[in-house]
Parts: sequence; structure tokens; C-alpha cells
Amino acid sequence: DLTTVEVDSGTEPDLAHRRVLESKARFLPISLLLDSSPSEHVFQFVVVNQKATPMQPALLGTIVSTSLSKEETEPVADRLRRAGIPFDDSQAVAYMTRSSKSPFMGLVQTGIGGDASNLLKWTVLKSLTSIFRELKGGKIFGGTVDFADVWRRKYFESSDLVSAGTSLEEKYSIWKAPDGPWRDVAIRFFWEIRDRFGDDDQNAHNAWGSTTSNLYNKIHLTILAADYFQFLTERKMTLNSIEDVNSTVQSWLEDVNNQYFNRDWRVGLKKDQRAVREKWAKVWVEYRKDPERLPRVENYTP
Repeated sequence: DLTTVEVDSGTEPDLAHRRVLESKARFLPISLLLDSSPSEHVFQFVVVNQKATPMQPALLGTIVSTSLSKEETEPVADRLRRAGIPFDDSQAVAYMTRSSKSPFMGLVQTGIGGDASNLLKWTVLKSLTSIFRELKGGKIFGGTVDFADVWRRKYFESSDLVSAGTSLEEKYSIWKAPDGPWRDVAIRFFWEIRDRFGDDDQNAHNAWGSTTSNLYNKIHLTILAADYFQFLTERKMTLNSIEDVNSTVQSWLEDVNNQYFNRDWRVGLKKDQRAVREKWAKVWVEYRKDPERLPRVENYTP
């Protein structure tokens, strides 16, 4: 055989065997775990699979943030971030989808088979939470001003929701942590929206929990969040407590009809297109500022 030929030519037997093995054998990569902890298992599973075939954001977020307890997560959190895994986003969104304190509990896609088609997409909830967590993305469709960012630059520093005495940079870091003060603000805001405008009847035009409704969709939830920050900015308001969210929302929606979303707008178009986004934003903002009567149904069609 080949080994014998090598030996007959003067090669040491062990070296001859190794040379033949290296030239003919198939080499397969393996991932060897030197730590049996659950956190290491999750880290290796997520990183290896994400490098090979990227997972959908919903499934990745579900795995990262629901497989481990907070104590088990801490040892690998920084490593996940360094590996390019959106760990903080995943934790933030997962809480909003799983906590009984959240109006989004059970109403967002998880990335696991069997998700209903009318659930809010994980990426949509991520963009909504980012408006509050990062204080960015608060633009009214068709406009250029990011009102969440303006509020952060002008009024966030004076907020007592983050302990006084810290620098602006430190306050912002505390604010946007996955379990930072932003979370209670966002949850309270969306509960206010749900309780005021929504309906548990999934066949209603203003159903909360079905993206086929006028209310529970990317377009209008984004419009409402951005317009809220526009109101805070224009009125030069800060938030010193969670109760301030309630009071400012009440002022923001003063005289607005609770049935605003509970009508058949007969749009007949895909919601997430530029013409629809900008039309709905314009109709809402103009009505909110002068809520004498509800807009006519035909106003919602671009």
C-alpha cells in the first residue's frame, strides 16, 4: 500500500502513515465545547448557526433571550455582542413579547413554526421599541425631523426617570439598557394606546393584536409614537415619572375621538407603501391638532 511504498523509500513508518492519512482522509470541522454550562451551549449554537445560515431575527431573538435566565446570560452577553449578535435588541423585544406586563404579549411573531400571519413582525416591534429605547426613529412619515432625537437632545437630560447626578452619557446608557427606564415608558405608552383606541375583538376595524386592523400595524403604531414625541418636543415636556406618561398622553390626545381607528377605511391597498404611510400620517397629525370631527373615510386613500 501507499504506506509501505513510503517506508520502502526510507521514510519513518509513523511519518509515512501520517502523510498518507493527510493526503487521503477527509477533514471535517467540529465545534468542541470545553464548558458544559447552558450559557456556553447557547453561545456556541447561536454563533455557529448564525455564521453558516443567518436565522430570521425573530427566531434568533427568541433563542438568545429565552433559553437562559438573567444570571446564566451575563457570562456570555459581551461575547455575543462582540460576535455581532444583536443581543440587547433581542432581550428588549423578547421581554415585550413575553411579559404579562406588556400589551404585546403573545401578539408578535416568534420565528417558530405555527406563527399566525396577522401577528406583528418581530422587526416591527424592534423598530417601535427603538424609538423609546434609543430615542431615535421618531419621524412622521413624509417629514424629516426625528422628534424622539430632538426630545433626547433637549429634554432628556432633565428627566428624573434616570438617577440625577450622572452625566448625560451615563444617563443615556442607563436609559437604553434592555431593562432600562425606557421599557416602562414604552409599555405604559402602548397600554394607553391599546386601552383608548383598541378592541379585543379581532374582527373589529381597531382590533389590537391583528395587523389587518387600522391600529395594530407598523404604520400607525409608528405614527403614534413619533407624534407623541413631537407633542412632547413642541410643549417642551420632560418625563419625571411613569405617571407622567399617562398625563402627557392624556394631554396629547385631548378631545381625540376614541373611535378614530374603528371605521372601515376601505383602503384596499398594501399598508406599508410610501403613499399610504404619508397619507395616514398627514391625516392623523392634522386631526389630532384639530379634533373637531373625524376625517372622512375617503381621506385615507392616497
